[in-house]
Amino acid sequence: MLLAACSSQSPASASIVVLDRDFDLKAGETARLEDSDLVMRFEAVTSDSRCPADVTCITAGDALVRLHVRGGGAGDRTLELHAVEEPKEAIHGPFVIRLEDLRPPPRVGQPIEASDYVATLRIRRP
Repeated sequence: MLLAACSSQSPASASIVVLDRDFDLKAGETARLEDSDLVMRFEAVTSDSRCPADVTCITAGDALVRLHVRGGGAGDRTLELHAVEEPKEAIHGPFVIRLEDLRPPPRVGQPIEASDYVATLRIRRP
């Protein structure tokens, strides 16, 4: 008998990432922490009001990144991390997941497609 689980991207096809090192995850991609059952998927950028790189703004604005995280002894969760404001990180079980950067930066007159976003993340222990 063969049993299979369905998901948009299985952990077997996830990128393997290392504790305490930055890694890039494109929108829609999945990563698994080496030697762990912690798996995360970059779901979407739910809002992006960052100041365009080619203008001067009074405030920097912000972007909100949604991640789906499972394993790591803490079950399934949705995390929302900020690119500019706080919180840029969240605790999930014995791990801290931090959004280090979000690319590309906005530019005037050049909308960013959802699939073009790349998040730089880091997983560490508290």
